[in-house]
Amino acid sequence: MIYTVTFEITGCYEDSNGDYTYKKSLQEVDFEAKSLNKLFELLDKQETIDSVDDSGAIDASKFDDLFETIIEYVLIVDSKGKEVYRDKSYNVKE
Repeated sequence: MIYTVTFEITGCYEDSNGDYTYKKSLQEVDFEAKSLNKLFELLDKQETIDSVDDSGAIDASKFDDLFETIIEYVLIVDSKGKEVYRDKSYNVKE
């Protein structure tokens, strides 16, 4: 089955005063898995997370201040369009 996974990507920037600012973006990626449990196993692998394009959360003008990039899956929809997972902190309605 094909699942569409929405990732929330957050670029965290630290300025010279030690203050943090954030830039967020969303990215949808399709994955094929035999079941939702198999998809979660795939999403738990570091190489899967590393393959997500984080450029939408990278501010080139602040690249030297980039402290960390956080990539989290926040929504999963199956091939029939049914929402099968939503992170409790993700409150964007489709």
